[in-house]
Parts: sequence; structure tokens; C-alpha cells
Amino acid sequence: LMSESSISYEEMRRRGATTLWEYWPDTTEDRSHNHPMFGAAAVYIFEYLLGIRQEEGKSGFEEVLIAPVLNTNLNRLKGSRMVPAGLIEVAYEKKETGVEFKIVIPENLKAVFKLGELQLELSAGENTIVVE
Repeated sequence: LMSESSISYEEMRRRGATTLWEYWPDTTEDRSHNHPMFGAAAVYIFEYLLGIRQEEGKSGFEEVLIAPVLNTNLNRLKGSRMVPAGLIEVAYEKKETGVEFKIVIPENLKAVFKLGELQLELSAGENTIVVE
């Protein structure tokens, strides 16, 4: 995910990709430019790095757990996920004072933020959390 070599997601982006290509750039003849083969990385980004996932044992995204996994190679990350209740947005940025999270939760959605031992109930709208 972090590579900038000629065989990387970054190379696809540099070449104008707006979808995931079927093959890595320069590895074979031109093929599909809209293929889910490398899509597992997207699941990793949204469910683990951003931490947007369902509470275990729940279905239909009626309850959401925001439990990001911080990566030493990433200083900031931002993304969103559409669920039946609306758009969930998660962004974080590492600063000198700690990590600042901005999390937007739609109305009528129960959401909990968890990072290590810290666990907070989130409210609808924008939530700002700073973890030292």
C-alpha cells in the first residue's frame, strides 16, 4: 500500500487510474481498468486503518464501531463509508500533541470509538477526539 515503485497502487494513480486495474502497470499487455482483484486492500483501509466496522454479532450497520489501527507509516488518513443510516466519515492526523480524530456519524446510528483502552460513545454529527 505504501510502495511508490512501478508495481504499486501509487503507479496506477500516477498513470491516471480512478479504479483498480486488473494487472500491475508494466507487467503485461493492457487489460481491464476496472477490476476488483486488488480490492482487498480497500477492505483493509476502511475496516482496519480507518476502523469503520459493524459491532460484532450485529448486522445491517445498525451499530458501528470506529476502531482505527494506527500505522507508523501513515501520518494522516481520511475516508468515508456509506451505510443505511447515512455517511460515516473518519479522518485522523498525527500531531505533536497526539492524534486528532474527526469522526462524523449520521443521525439515528449508535457508534462507539475505541482505541486501545479508550472507549467513547459517539454522538450524531462531528466528533473530535485527541488521543495523546
